[in-house]
Amino acid sequence: MAKKLDYATKRTNLKVYRNLLYDTFHRHDCFYCGRKLKSIEVDHFIPWSFVRNDKLWNLALACPKCNNSKRDSLSTRYYIEKILAQNDYIIEHSNNIDVVKREFKIYEPKKIYEMYECAIFNGFDYGWSPNATA
Repeated sequence: MAKKLDYATKRTNLKVYRNLLYDTFHRHDCFYCGRKLKSIEVDHFIPWSFVRNDKLWNLALACPKCNNSKRDSLSTRYYIEKILAQNDYIIEHSNNIDVVKREFKIYEPKKIYEMYECAIFNGFDYGWSPNATA
């Protein structure tokens, strides 16, 4: 039965989010290692395999090396503050962009903390950082 639920959740094309974060909100560096993005991937801060949806407040641009090594892991807690700061910036500079209004409508920063801790409780690896992959 659980496998049927997994297949019921469809992944969406993240191109619109990638473009929004890169072009509109000027996220030109990897969220994790800080290097300039030459090739851009969209990372789910709290892994998609846990949250099962694509929301702008849970997405960050990453280089392929960081995104592929992080996979379904949680980063170190340091990055929680960084994703919250990114979300504050997006809200402040959104200029009534529809997708931001829609996706941040029920956003609360404390949910990031709660989802992070819940993912740990449910067995997700945590403490990933780009330094560990160098």
